[in-house]
Amino acid sequence: MMLVSRYQVRSERPANQTQQSRRTPVTFASLTPIQFRWKYFFGSIFVVISAIGLMIWSDRRPGSSGPNSTAEAAYLRKEWNTAAKLANDRLRIEKNDVEALRILARSMARQGKDDLATAIYENRIKLDGMLAEDRFLLGQMIARQGNGDLALGVWKKALDTNPEHAEMLESLASLSAQKLRVEEAAAAAESLAKMPGQEAKGHLLGGIFQSMMENYPGSVTSLRKAFEISPEVRTEFMSPDRVSKLFARNLLRTGSALEVAGILKREGSGISDGDDESAWLMARAELQLGKASPESALQKKAFDFRQNHPLEIEPAPFAGEAQCTKCHEEIVRNHSGSRHANSFRHGPSLTQLPLPEKPLKDPDDPEVTHHFEKNQDRVEIVTRKGDQELLRVLADYAFGTAERYVTMVGRDGDGQYRAARLSHYSGPDGSGWDRTSGDADQADKAKDVLGQTVHVRDGVVRCLACHVTSPRDFRKDATERSAAFGDRGLGCESCHGPGSNHLIAAKAEMPDLAIRSLLGIDGHGMNKVCVDCHTVGDPNEIRASPEDPKWVRSAGVTFPLSRCFTQSQGKLSCITCHDPHSSEKIATVTFESKCIQCHSRPMVEVKRDNSTEFRAETVCRTGATKDCLNCHMPRIPVPVLHESLTDHYIRVRK
Repeated sequence: MMLVSRYQVRSERPANQTQQSRRTPVTFASLTPIQFRWKYFFGSIFVVISAIGLMIWSDRRPGSSGPNSTAEAAYLRKEWNTAAKLANDRLRIEKNDVEALRILARSMARQGKDDLATAIYENRIKLDGMLAEDRFLLGQMIARQGNGDLALGVWKKALDTNPEHAEMLESLASLSAQKLRVEEAAAAAESLAKMPGQEAKGHLLGGIFQSMMENYPGSVTSLRKAFEISPEVRTEFMSPDRVSKLFARNLLRTGSALEVAGILKREGSGISDGDDESAWLMARAELQLGKASPESALQKKAFDFRQNHPLEIEPAPFAGEAQCTKCHEEIVRNHSGSRHANSFRHGPSLTQLPLPEKPLKDPDDPEVTHHFEKNQDRVEIVTRKGDQELLRVLADYAFGTAERYVTMVGRDGDGQYRAARLSHYSGPDGSGWDRTSGDADQADKAKDVLGQTVHVRDGVVRCLACHVTSPRDFRKDATERSAAFGDRGLGCESCHGPGSNHLIAAKAEMPDLAIRSLLGIDGHGMNKVCVDCHTVGDPNEIRASPEDPKWVRSAGVTFPLSRCFTQSQGKLSCITCHDPHSSEKIATVTFESKCIQCHSRPMVEVKRDNSTEFRAETVCRTGATKDCLNCHMPRIPVPVLHESLTDHYIRVRK
């Protein structure tokens, strides 16, 4: 038991990765005998690995001669059953032939006979006899047992000493991407692309992963390279049909519509009757090229696809909120004053935010002070101890709105983005400066205004996804920016998707206006638009205990769990009460009137035999006709925000 517990490998998850991807550890009490033996064996391997350090793990090259050459040749031809039979024949003659044992174990693992392979590795070959191929298969078996983190650890250690195992690199890349460790996946794909004979597959995977990181120009470049090298390149991570459609989407997102038809026809997707998505993408290519006809069969198919998939994001470049003003002036004007539109500041606009009139004392050291100073058109945060300047940081941007909270973000000496440890808060008890939410003396230096690191992926601060229209515009080494860079915060295209196709379609008076309009979708669809940014925490944990006050910031998950929502037949949604284009203060009585509209009229009850029955629903069991929110949706204090938020898990409270 001690040996097993010692091998537990820590997840290599970045420190700021969300809890959503965490897994509950398996307890040894819950293991079956076979699972326990697996755990013990894998544990032994890691103990020995850590003890002996780096090892030379190299496979025998193909073409070797000897008593096992025929079995080895069969294995290399992927004839696993034949290879196993030949290895068994050899072992009948020489039972301790390690090479034959290796071929047999590998063949068993390749056929999914994990218990047999494990028994051979554990009892006959031992760690010293395992080569890179064996360690690759070991990782696969571990992954099949459901321990992806451990499998990744095995492969990384093997690749550190033998980086030329292409199949292991591909598996590492694919599993990393599945676990949303996309930067690690992209790095593995890049290594694969440098290997002779694997260039096409490496670029193919790289293009997929760049798309996952919303780097559409980079994705297009990688996918072009892949198909130039080998038009028939494939990967198990994504089907050829999906790759072609991903490629087509990203071409349209970057305004490269000319190539779309050729890419879609590569896999024969074309415009077949059953492939409406390809028809939609082809129609969008015609639209961008100025060749679209409102009456064409292709455009009609695209219209049907849009009607059937109202939440689909348009494959188009951003147009920028300024373009929306021409036709939607009143909506844009109202939206410009909303918290959505003002949830982010950068550049000279930072100087318009509330700044302290005098130095602020450090929350952990009263001798240290922090100064927020305007320097021409920028804000600098200066840390001093007495008259000695300890640190001077340029504020790159700020999250939040002045009427709630403002947290500035800067870069330390290593270029790492960090949140300022002090933020400005506005609440019912007044406004002022206090410790930033989530900070707990996490500064790397004892006297540093910069505290917790901000999660960055592919050079992009991921918090930006819920504060700006196009996060990649704020990559620290960005050389090109989209038209949405001019938006102040969350612009129109944050919810409605990139609008360039819409501008063309509207000008051409097309029946299909090529936009994610969100008109007429039901509550389930509408809530999907809001949920990503209105959820703080692991959705699975939230659903397990939605009544916990700590989830009050996660209305995107708790609200759909309410009976009011589940029994509304899709009629209730976030926008029933909230106007996303405005942050105008709404009187409580207005919200309560929404409650009374449903709770004062006959309700339809569906019986088990699918018949319906109308029944009267009283306003409230207590007879109340007002104060609905105080009982069913009270405000819950959130100390870190110096504010109280409405609990959207609507229920009868005990």
